[in-house]
Amino acid sequence: MRAAGHAPRRGRAELLCVAAAQRPPPRSPPPRQGPGAGPGGGPALRLPLALERLAELWRRVSPTDACAEPRGSSSLGRRVRVLVNRFALRLGPQFTGAHVYAVSVTPRGGEPQPAAPELRARAVAAVARERGWPDGSWQFDAPAGRLFSLAPLAPPDGGADVALPAAGGAPEAVLRVTLAPDPAARLPAAPSGGPGDAAPLQALGLLLRASLCAALPQAIPAARVMLLPPGSAPRPAAPPASTSRGGHGGRGGGSRGGRGGRGPPGGGRGGAPGDALGPLQLWTALAAGAKPTEMGWTLQLDTSRGAVLPAGELAELLVGGAGGAASPAELCGSRAKLAAAESLVKGAKVQVRYPTGAQSRVVRGLDARPPARYTFKPPDGSTTTVAAHWAAAHGVTLAHGHDWPCVMVSARAAIPLELCAVAAPQPRRALNERQTAELIKTAALPPEVRLRAIRAIVAGQLSGFRLRLLQAWGVSISPEPLEVPGRVLPDALLECGGGTCAEPSNQGAWRPPARAVTPARLQRWVVINLGGAALRPGVDVLLAQLVAQLRAAGGSVAPPEHVAGGGGGRAGGARSALEAAAAAAGGRPQLVLVVLPERSSAQYGELKGAAAALGLVTQVVVAPRVGLAPGRVELRPAVAANLALKVTAKAGGASWQLPGGPRAWAGGLCEAPLQVLGIDVGHAGAGGGPRRRPSVAAVVGSLDAGASRYAAAVSEQSGGEELVLGLADMAAQVMAAHAAANGGAPPRSLLVFRDGVSESRYAAVIREEVAALRAAAAAVAPRGAAPPKVRRGALPGGGRDAVGARLTFVVVSRSHGLRLLPHPDDPSACGPDRGGNVPPGTVVDRGVTAPLAAEFYLNCHAGIQGTNRPARFNVLVDEIGLSQDGLQLLCFHLASTHAACARTIAVPAAVRYADKAATLGAFTGGVGAWREVQAPAPGVPARAWRPLQAAQRALARTPGPRDGRAAPPAAARPAAAARRRGSSSGSTGAAARPRPVLARSQAPEEDAAVASQAPVDDAAVTQFDVDSGKAEQLAGVGELGPREDDVLPDSLADAITDAAAATASAINSGVLRCQVEILLPEFWDPISGPIFPNKGDQERFWRMTRRFVEALGAALGAGGGGADGGGGGGVKAIYPDAGVAAMLSYQWGDRSFAIDSLNARRPVSPDDELIVLCCPDPPGAEEAQRAVRQVGEQDEAAGSMERPIVLFNQRLSSGDVGIGLNARRLRSTFLQRFNVTYSLRPVGEVGTVFRRYPGLWKVFVEEPALPGRYRLAAEQPNRPAGEALDLIIMTALDPDAAAAAAAGGGGAAAAPKGLLESLGSTMASMQRFMRSLSQ
Repeated sequence: MRAAGHAPRRGRAELLCVAAAQRPPPRSPPPRQGPGAGPGGGPALRLPLALERLAELWRRVSPTDACAEPRGSSSLGRRVRVLVNRFALRLGPQFTGAHVYAVSVTPRGGEPQPAAPELRARAVAAVARERGWPDGSWQFDAPAGRLFSLAPLAPPDGGADVALPAAGGAPEAVLRVTLAPDPAARLPAAPSGGPGDAAPLQALGLLLRASLCAALPQAIPAARVMLLPPGSAPRPAAPPASTSRGGHGGRGGGSRGGRGGRGPPGGGRGGAPGDALGPLQLWTALAAGAKPTEMGWTLQLDTSRGAVLPAGELAELLVGGAGGAASPAELCGSRAKLAAAESLVKGAKVQVRYPTGAQSRVVRGLDARPPARYTFKPPDGSTTTVAAHWAAAHGVTLAHGHDWPCVMVSARAAIPLELCAVAAPQPRRALNERQTAELIKTAALPPEVRLRAIRAIVAGQLSGFRLRLLQAWGVSISPEPLEVPGRVLPDALLECGGGTCAEPSNQGAWRPPARAVTPARLQRWVVINLGGAALRPGVDVLLAQLVAQLRAAGGSVAPPEHVAGGGGGRAGGARSALEAAAAAAGGRPQLVLVVLPERSSAQYGELKGAAAALGLVTQVVVAPRVGLAPGRVELRPAVAANLALKVTAKAGGASWQLPGGPRAWAGGLCEAPLQVLGIDVGHAGAGGGPRRRPSVAAVVGSLDAGASRYAAAVSEQSGGEELVLGLADMAAQVMAAHAAANGGAPPRSLLVFRDGVSESRYAAVIREEVAALRAAAAAVAPRGAAPPKVRRGALPGGGRDAVGARLTFVVVSRSHGLRLLPHPDDPSACGPDRGGNVPPGTVVDRGVTAPLAAEFYLNCHAGIQGTNRPARFNVLVDEIGLSQDGLQLLCFHLASTHAACARTIAVPAAVRYADKAATLGAFTGGVGAWREVQAPAPGVPARAWRPLQAAQRALARTPGPRDGRAAPPAAARPAAAARRRGSSSGSTGAAARPRPVLARSQAPEEDAAVASQAPVDDAAVTQFDVDSGKAEQLAGVGELGPREDDVLPDSLADAITDAAAATASAINSGVLRCQVEILLPEFWDPISGPIFPNKGDQERFWRMTRRFVEALGAALGAGGGGADGGGGGGVKAIYPDAGVAAMLSYQWGDRSFAIDSLNARRPVSPDDELIVLCCPDPPGAEEAQRAVRQVGEQDEAAGSMERPIVLFNQRLSSGDVGIGLNARRLRSTFLQRFNVTYSLRPVGEVGTVFRRYPGLWKVFVEEPALPGRYRLAAEQPNRPAGEALDLIIMTALDPDAAAAAAAGGGGAAAAPKGLLESLGSTMASMQRFMRSLSQ
């Protein structure tokens, strides 16, 4: 039956598909021939021979610790000579003997708060003028408050007062400047690789910037670069035709300007740069910075391009950037032109011409209303126009008050356009897509041209670094770039279909294989053509070629369904078209191929967001990019082949993979099974405060032995946060997916690539993210499994005994500015690409690497345009024990597994997938909401990337380690284990066999004679003794042998002891932020929190916290803090308010821990070894966060390891105070850092959820035939809740009803309960399950 919206021309498409399948598919032109080009480029390598070559290669790689190897021990690969854009830098005695001062600038007579950096700089400059400090003899870092001086300065007694005048001569501020010698700062002649390098780097940065400003007076200082105006920098000459390799359009700056050129002007695509840039100018950007290396200090210098808004009348500039406007008057009648003009100048500084003089203002936007029609209310309450105001207040008659727009300098302040001008050129960073593309094209200089440009600047404007200021400070810089030893590693061997292997041979590309190693199986897929009928003929041809390619590769592909998507509608049209696609496929299609009529980032985002919400896997094709246009079909031969690679991956197949499993392509160094992880955080917005858009964190992990298929977990977190919050749960999900795809065996070795983290956060990454990964590995490890053998390393955090898997953690970065340039005298150092870059596989690990760091630079790919940026790899932790050669080889080979193209990419495929998952995850997120989605990316089977369904999204919104609703990540549930009744034959009336309550790890005790007792009545439920460790014995209880529900506690004391033991185990494993929750229905309301309906309840509630704190302290061996509450070291318990803390301090005089309250000014002291926040409530949320921050600040100031913090029965977000913005912020910034170590909670009427670190989350349901006993219904790494938990319990109790509910069937089984009935059932179940614990 044909669905609505189904296109009527499917028959023609079927015929085309059948016809195309009967002829060989078109092939892309072969790559440059080289030795062993692989399939299509030479004789294919058979798989057995490839495995032999790999085994021989890995025999040359020794399995030793990468971090323990001496420098220069790596030797694999052929040697090449490489130049880098760094220059040797030496520090003379003038620099090393300079004096360092700490500067404090505060308002005089006011609060002792530091002034803004700009005021600090002006105040210190005023003091320098007053005291006659020689120019150039001192440098001041205003943000850091540190001053460097060649001569000793006499600090003024009590400080110097400085009055900073404002415009008009009135004093703006009176500041007090205080100087004090900084004895901790040293300026060594050689870098040490530690914190001592901060001061010399700071001083060198100030000197270099001041020297460049003096040498380049026309340059504009911008963020991290100096912008040189056109004509001031020498223009690099184009290389000779023989070396430019510019056959297809002058890549590299050749004189030919044919198709695809990406070189400097003169050899690019047609059209002048001004066509896209408008009035913007392209200036040369010069970036300079000091870098510490193992060989000494160096200067890194690079050249690029930057967009600059020139000086001139603002009206003329707007016309040039308005997309064809003839005058400013046209901006008032065209929203599109007004928006284009506004994007050009928004944020720029303009001078407004007042009769009394010009004043500077910042452009906030444009308003289409001219001054004569823009009305506002002045302070007197009347209504007037902008034109009338200027005429009355300033005596200015506007010439264009009726036809030119207004310039908005604030939300309510409008300025006439004709009075505004740009006084000085200004850098512009906010560019549209066309402007960005033009900027990249002109900045892409080939290595040879880039090297000549840098040398010309050094010899010209910088006078060979013979600059007066540098010489005065004793800084000498070599004018020649450094030469470093490089090596070209052996390339990967890639297994294809038919038992063959592709061999890129350091060419960076290979011909797509004739057959895929895992062909695609597409039986139900849909095509949406948003271009309408005009594009339908071209789309049919493209589909015919695509189907032919997939079938030729061994795939089974059915003809697709077609859905008319309209004429390229956006937003709502995209979602409706995807819904129609699902309907046309008769269910959820395996793939939806969407054809866009034009390139649009907004429309692409809307499509991906709608697809993720509907759970669809999509592949987007932009018609002009593949040669499709109305009435014109110019498909290039490689289009269908490349599209087939992407479709194969998204359909669950793989075109190629690393052969033989990890023991072959990793040399057996990694304990199998091995999982490759990629981690990244994407920041979608800017600005601070509550309006900042949330960041998106992504974790991807390989699923198969060939590292070709990946699964992902994506979550939102607080905007701008660089660390991955809640990494433990996300990593556990992808590890569990790996186990599910490999017969239940979790990974034993983890090779983790972390993208996008700065060097200043390395310590935090080791402290938090590495610990979270260890916790995740421990959570998915099978019970009773022996820990893997760990080769101990010398890096911080390395060598710690792993619980579930060995871990190697590598940070990958490309934002370092280093360039690898082939040496002109070494022809073998030039790679195969047209630009003349170094070959793929070129590695440099000496000469430019940081001191004491296990790092290297690796160029994995062949350049497409410009000079390649190698990836920098920093090994933070190595428990696997890879050698330098082995790790470098693995990183290079994993860059060949990207499924979207038959080329090596710049980084390992896992890094690219994590980046793409974070980018696509941003399309599905909402501000302030936390959710967990999976986004499609190449190389991932459809089921692994399918977005979460309604039940799963409900699970993601429930409290977890990254959430904080009424119940936080720990869930409490009682277990009547001590009163479990067995009813098997022969056991009726038999005596029970009590198990030890407080010593779970001891050997089973001998049978004991137990007297029969009557069951405890309901009236006695609340009269229990927290300190009692005795399990009640009941009549008729029989011993049934070992059962899965034996993990449940026997009593409340048993639960507290188990929670303390689990938390201590987590802390000893490196999990330093833990969370425990044991909820008793007598004391705890699911919405409001603690309730004390009976006499003595409050006392018993606090006694439970004492029992836990003492048990945890004993398990960890922490000393007591004394009974005075002052905290003399050991364990400290912090209670919600001072009243509770005082009462408990008085009552518990014999306690073994210190007590304080969240209300105290400093509730924690540096001597506290363990901090337990007991039952913090919503009013104390800010204080709880402050206390945790104080712990971190104290540990950082002392330079010691981070101390553990435990949340016990926290209620920081409650139904009584709502779960609005503040609660969401709390979840995203605070609770995400705490891992669940013990969880016990009843759900529904017949089930319970339980977790004990490091085990998985377990769902138990009651055995109907065995009252008091429970059977295991589910076990998973992430916490079950919401609809997912309901489905688990329904499946365990009534599989037929669960299947009907999952299929959307009706019936009585699917009828939902009413609200009051559900609440009543929940409360009844809580009392039922907790009754045994409350005796």
